[in-house]
Amino acid sequence: MAYWEQEREARNTFANKLFSGLPVALLFGLPLIVIVFVIQYFFPQWYNRASQVTQQTENGQRIITKEFENNPEWYNKVTQFSTGTFMAIIIAVLIGVFVLSYLRMNYKWEANDQLYKELKAKQNKLNAASLPVNHS
Repeated sequence: MAYWEQEREARNTFANKLFSGLPVALLFGLPLIVIVFVIQYFFPQWYNRASQVTQQTENGQRIITKEFENNPEWYNKVTQFSTGTFMAIIIAVLIGVFVLSYLRMNYKWEANDQLYKELKAKQNKLNAASLPVNHS
C-alpha cells in the first residue's frame, strides 16, 4: 500500500499511461504492419487484386480490374494509388496502437486505485475498531 501511495499520482499522467502500455499494444499492431508491408512490397499484384482496385474506362465507367500484365501503364498508376492506401493503413494501425496503449494502462490504473481504496477503507475500519474506548 505504501508503494501505491507514492506511485499513484505519477502513474496517473497521460504520458505515463501512453508509454507504459506501448510495448503490449505494439505486440498487436506490429504484426499487422508487417503483414501489410510484406504483401505490398513482395506481392503487389495480389495486393491490388485483393483490394479490388478500379479502373476508369474511356466512357467514364469504373470497372474492377482483373489483370495488370496487359496494361503496364495502368499497373504503374495502380501501384502508386496503393502506396497511399498502404500509408493510410499504417497510420490507422499506429493510431489504434496508441489508443490501445492508453486505454489498457488507464484500465490497469483504475483497477489498482480501486483496490487501494478498498484496502485503505478496510485498514481504517480495523484501526477504528482497535482503538481503546475511553469511558470517562
